[in-house]
Amino acid sequence: VHNIIHRVVFAIGDSIPDKSEAYGEFLSRFYTISFAGILESWLLDEIKKSPEEIVAMIDIILQDQIRGAKSRMRQ
Repeated sequence: VHNIIHRVVFAIGDSIPDKSEAYGEFLSRFYTISFAGILESWLLDEIKKSPEEIVAMIDIILQDQIRGAKSRMRQ
């Protein structure tokens, strides 16, 4: 899972000017741990959402993160 997330973070990061390698590594680890926690909670029936709903929420979070990173880089 980490390898997939790492590739996605750095692929998306290519569109962010002056990206930091260390920040990308941190984001990769952060999202790996976060997604694992969400998956565990879902498997334990602590999250009452369909897989599609979870993926949609994760997509929103990632899009917000990308917009925020781009905004910070322009300042």
